[in-house]
Amino acid sequence: MIDMAIDDDIDIFISYSVKDSRIVHNYVQFLENAGFKVWYDRKGLYSGVKYTHEIVEAIKRSRILVFFSSVNSNNSDWVLGEILTAKHYAKTILPVRIDNSDYSDKVMLIMIPLQYVDCINKPIDIGSNEIYDSIVRHIGHPVDYKGKTYDDVDSDENDKLYSKEKRGYTFLSVISSLFFSIFMLWISGEHHINRSLSYFTLLCSTLISIMCSMYSIYHIKGWAKRKHMVNLALLLGIHLFMTYSTTALGLCFSDMSIFLLNAPSLVYSQYHNKYLYTYCLSLLEN
Repeated sequence: MIDMAIDDDIDIFISYSVKDSRIVHNYVQFLENAGFKVWYDRKGLYSGVKYTHEIVEAIKRSRILVFFSSVNSNNSDWVLGEILTAKHYAKTILPVRIDNSDYSDKVMLIMIPLQYVDCINKPIDIGSNEIYDSIVRHIGHPVDYKGKTYDDVDSDENDKLYSKEKRGYTFLSVISSLFFSIFMLWISGEHHINRSLSYFTLLCSTLISIMCSMYSIYHIKGWAKRKHMVNLALLLGIHLFMTYSTTALGLCFSDMSIFLLNAPSLVYSQYHNKYLYTYCLSLLEN
């Protein structure tokens, strides 16, 4: 995405803090894909006195200013300046709240009467459609409007956008699955009982863990839009329980007495692992 030239007509001016660029970029991507002409300083390159004229011209040429309200943006003098400039030129201002922070005292009187869009803790798709609907109520549909929804405009572009992150998660899944498989095999002592079976169990547990991870990463909607720590925790949980279950099953096959000894705990773990995995997937889908 590149910023629009100042000479172009602009539908939407995006006012935000560059510290919130990860979440704001998702919404801007949607609005551009939906057909709106958006002026968006993606990397904060226009901050500073040197670019004051360009910012003012962009606001003057825009039809609406969308203000992404956060603790970062409310403490940014440049963002507050953009809001005051939009107010001076009688531009429509649409606040979009992405956290629970209060408006800055400097623009409180401007913001309080305005109807805002609440995107706090909402999935990107729901928040994007709500922002789109609010913008349409103020300035109408984009010129090339085709009745698109988030699902329509999101698929191809966001697949490209998040492909790099998904490849990173894929690489991590392979390494993590192999590590947990070796670790489970080592602590179980299965390789001391039946070496050939232990190698087969190692292969199976690694492949099963990787397949479960791949399904979660590539087939669960919105995976790459969540926080990295949440994704990492879910991946590690999948790897831990999948490799444990497979290793426990392989250990039982190595000796009947071991099977009889571990059957109750195996059934218990398989039962709870099934629902744990289902629960993890439900978290991703929400």
